[in-house]
Amino acid sequence: MARLMDRLGWQCFMAACCVTPLVFWRPASDAMLVPQWAFLWTFALAALAAFCAAGGFGAVGRLRTGPPLGGMVLASIAGIPLAFRASAASREALGLMAGASLAWLAPKFLADGGRKKKFLLAFILANTALAAYAGLQFLGLDPLQWSGAFDDSRPFATMGNPNFLGGYFAVLGCAAAGLAVAAPSWRNRAAWSGLALAAFSVVLAAQTRGAWLAAGAGLLWAGWKTRRLIGRLAARRDPVFAFFAAALVGGTLLSAAFLPGVGPKAVSIVRPDWGQYAHRAAAARAALLMWREHPILGMGGGSFRHGFARFLAVAMPRGEERQFGDIYSEPWTHSDILQNLAEGGVLRAGFLAWLVVCAASAGSVGDLGRVSGVALGAGIAAFGVHAMFSMPMASAPVAVLFWLWIGLAARPVQMKRVQQAEGPMPAPGGSSGMPWKRFVLAMAAAAAFLGVRLFGGAIYSREGRLLLEDGNWKEARVYFGKAGALNWDDRRDLYMEAYAMYEEGNPAGSAAALEREIANNPYYADSYADLGSALGSMGRVSEAESRLQTAVSLNPANAEAWYRLGVAFLAQNRRQEAAAAFERALVLAPEYGDAKQGLAAASRPSSRAGQGPPKARSRPPSAPN
Repeated sequence: MARLMDRLGWQCFMAACCVTPLVFWRPASDAMLVPQWAFLWTFALAALAAFCAAGGFGAVGRLRTGPPLGGMVLASIAGIPLAFRASAASREALGLMAGASLAWLAPKFLADGGRKKKFLLAFILANTALAAYAGLQFLGLDPLQWSGAFDDSRPFATMGNPNFLGGYFAVLGCAAAGLAVAAPSWRNRAAWSGLALAAFSVVLAAQTRGAWLAAGAGLLWAGWKTRRLIGRLAARRDPVFAFFAAALVGGTLLSAAFLPGVGPKAVSIVRPDWGQYAHRAAAARAALLMWREHPILGMGGGSFRHGFARFLAVAMPRGEERQFGDIYSEPWTHSDILQNLAEGGVLRAGFLAWLVVCAASAGSVGDLGRVSGVALGAGIAAFGVHAMFSMPMASAPVAVLFWLWIGLAARPVQMKRVQQAEGPMPAPGGSSGMPWKRFVLAMAAAAAFLGVRLFGGAIYSREGRLLLEDGNWKEARVYFGKAGALNWDDRRDLYMEAYAMYEEGNPAGSAAALEREIANNPYYADSYADLGSALGSMGRVSEAESRLQTAVSLNPANAEAWYRLGVAFLAQNRRQEAAAAFERALVLAPEYGDAKQGLAAASRPSSRAGQGPPKARSRPPSAPN
């Protein structure tokens, strides 16, 4: 039985690391990240539980990376009841537990030479397949049309967004490039060069500037660490190295010259447009405001997206609201560092910094070897730069890379300490502490339970969105209701259910659902705007005005909310206030035809009360994040 559990743990570990990037989802949307995370949670924790049951679980606290790993997990679990969104904090805690499992199991399982070869083969094949599918998308040959949401040119494969895909391959490509240069034989150099070129081709095609900067940082680090090797390879005119270097430089130049969008994006790195700078700067300031309000524990794991409006309304540069009209509901700070600080406070950010320092110091003093050291260093450099400008850890496959890096970097010191404290690594069937075993088994069961709930909720939510696109309001409402029942305090499904009710001709039901949503999340502007529409439809214009005033205070960049507020004023024959609201909508959206008509109506002396309630959206709203 013990050997069976050991093999089960190994297979679950392989699945978590190699299958996570290949968990397909359709249609194209960021909702695809939910099944990836559910898959990772379940298999990573199941791997640790099985390994624990086989008697292979050691004294984690005695390892250099043990205390910060355990501290992060315990802090995330303790913060669930204090978080703004318990479901979001639960998912964050499961992600950390899954990551800690991979970081612990990687040095254990991959210490065995045979398993290491199997793992690398499966890992390379999975990522080559991922890169090949992304290439098909870029060439317009995507058989399932997953790339349609991104203009048929920016691939995203199975990750829901080109930015996640680009960041993933930036980290992986830099590690492969380090292995290609430092590998001892030409065959290994050829294999790793091929994977590196495939990865960097996807990074270029994905057209994400953060990934470009990350790839550049990783390559520079690898080049600096292997500068003598590079000189020797160049002097010998090594054909593999010459081909790799020529393909990398030539492909980059050709892409910048001929691929649409690559050139302007590259130029914008040096000369950023004000809109992009304003977005990132305001999001960073909003994160710091959130951290200042919750300095120790933060607002709770995964909660930045729910409180974003409250803080961004303050952080938004005055006079630049128009820049934020299309991104106001984004859930992230565009910086993993600031996100951790805002959501986890100094406690979680401190544990994370401690963990990275421990892994780096362990790797520097341990005997990683020239090849592995260069690869790990290049990948970590790329990841660190990308984390400054984007949210790589929001993607399950990138999280897998990070936690594998943590485990492998600390492997030499970890193994040495375990052997000194406990003797040789226990064979399957040995004894392990019952409290740890029960704890891990309980966490695996909880992960499986929550993963099934969230995965089921994602299925219902996806079907509801498809039904909305077809105008089937009644069925969409049913599916969003089921999704909301599974994702117990996630606002997205309740909000969409309320929208479907309104379009179905049930403004009273829509208003009641939105009131419940606002009670759970008082910071989301669109809920107030839609509630204003529903109340206005029932003739409760003064109440509609109050809700719309709240909507524009939370989101001054929402032209539609300003327009609806103008209609509410016009319905009460308050022409001057209505004109001001319509003018505000036109400042934000100069081609807004309804606002132009509203301003003309407010300017006519004959305008009287009864102009109608605030209009509903003319199309299904984008899903709130």
